[in-house]
Amino acid sequence: MRREPIVILSAGRRTYAPEFGAQTLDDLSLERVRYGASLAKETHLPVLVSGGLGGGGAPSLATLMANALRSDYGIEARWLESRSGNTAQNAIFSSEILRAAGIKRVIFVTHAWHMKRARAAFLASGMSVFPGPTAFYGPAGGDDVLLGFVQRIESLRMSGFALHEIIGSQWYRLRYGF
Repeated sequence: MRREPIVILSAGRRTYAPEFGAQTLDDLSLERVRYGASLAKETHLPVLVSGGLGGGGAPSLATLMANALRSDYGIEARWLESRSGNTAQNAIFSSEILRAAGIKRVIFVTHAWHMKRARAAFLASGMSVFPGPTAFYGPAGGDDVLLGFVQRIESLRMSGFALHEIIGSQWYRLRYGF
């Protein structure tokens, strides 16, 4: 019986990171990598990291993710998908790699708010997907005034993510047909 791999999607990078001496993953990619590493350690399943946008001497996001998995968590990515420039391409190119290995089902790691659109992209690419959402956002709770203020600031950030997902879903419907 085949064991489904864990697919971790990239989000972005920090191009100016002098403390690391080179580019590094952004906070969103790191949240995904951390949860994917946790699942990989718990299940001993192989990992595919997906993210392109290298070029001009810059490493791909998949390379940055594989490096973080290795150095921070002691996990080797089995596959790197380095050609994609968006979530739909993550799905298309990752699915090609996995189908060539005889794999049709994956455990899929991305942010909870990104899961619906990303899952649709992988399903449209012929993969069966078991979702592994991370970084759920919800109310901070309590009567702490300062905490409530911070929560409202985080809500502004989440509004941007929601708008990005709405626009992205409509674009994918027009561009990719799903």
